[in-house]
Amino acid sequence: MTKTREEFSQDNYPNEVLLSLQESWDNILRQDCEELGISKEDLLIRLVRKYVYFDRFTEREHTINLTWQSFFPIIDKIAEVDIKRAANAAGRTVPRNLLKWRGFEISKSSIEMLMEEVYSRYGGWFNYRKFEEGTSTIYELSHLYGEKWSIYLSNYVLSMFKSLLDLSLNLEYKHNLVRFWILD
Repeated sequence: MTKTREEFSQDNYPNEVLLSLQESWDNILRQDCEELGISKEDLLIRLVRKYVYFDRFTEREHTINLTWQSFFPIIDKIAEVDIKRAANAAGRTVPRNLLKWRGFEISKSSIEMLMEEVYSRYGGWFNYRKFEEGTSTIYELSHLYGEKWSIYLSNYVLSMFKSLLDLSLNLEYKHNLVRFWILD
């Protein structure tokens, strides 16, 4: 959701920064702002937010960024049992480290932040959606990466919630969607 200039008032962001940009960078920002229908300040806040939640850690974590065209041939050749094993192992350790490095306590809300900000918004793993249905909170992780990626995500999420919060999930997955809710 794009915020108005008033919502980005000094009350919300009391620290001002003056930037001097190369003309070519300024032209790119101006063009993107016009296409997105947002102010330059809004775009710069997005960039800083991405740095705070993602970039400063990926620079330290030796992160690999692959296009789907590069990633698919790799995951497509991996046996399902090996995908599950790798996802379970990663789900037990990686989220704990990511939260620790960011200074977050382990909690349901910090895991939700990790899924929404790090994995979804900036990591490109999936599109994150959380909503209420009756008395349950439903999480949907949709993507374009096929069934083996859904298998990976399913096992990663199950392992993450179990190891960090000792919570069991009810989970289902399809070709391009993982849907789960926490069991009471």
